[in-house]
Amino acid sequence: CELFVLHRLSPYPSSRGKPIYLILDPGIADYLGASLTRKLHITLLNERLCKNTYTVTKKKQFYYYRSIGKNFIHLIEEDLDGKREAFQLFDIERIKKPDLELMHSFLTRNSNTTGSLYAPVPETMIIKKIHIHPWENMAVGESNISPFLVQP
Repeated sequence: CELFVLHRLSPYPSSRGKPIYLILDPGIADYLGASLTRKLHITLLNERLCKNTYTVTKKKQFYYYRSIGKNFIHLIEEDLDGKREAFQLFDIERIKKPDLELMHSFLTRNSNTTGSLYAPVPETMIIKKIHIHPWENMAVGESNISPFLVQP
């Protein structure tokens, strides 16, 4: 059940954990002492809920994914056709290949899924089929990707 300021986010079916409840205002979350990553998580959820409400004819389900090692994919958006988008957030500028392993593993196990990672990086790039975007692209979505920034 949702209240006017809370959103329930269930774990993805192959995930571990219990439902989490997110305050839908990052300002209130900040006042209550939320971490930067949690405030970004709230912002991302808000943007995806808005996009779903105003531009999508088919409603989508939202989940999070937690691995056995307690690593986290912050948001998984799934439509009725089984197409999924997975979103991961980082508050570090330097993304290393081990940081991408959870998303890469999730994409490998779940066909028909795309993966995006948001971090404080200067421009969008692709590594291991994962789109890495600057934080400010959360509201915009996909941006033009320079072919020079695509890495295997």
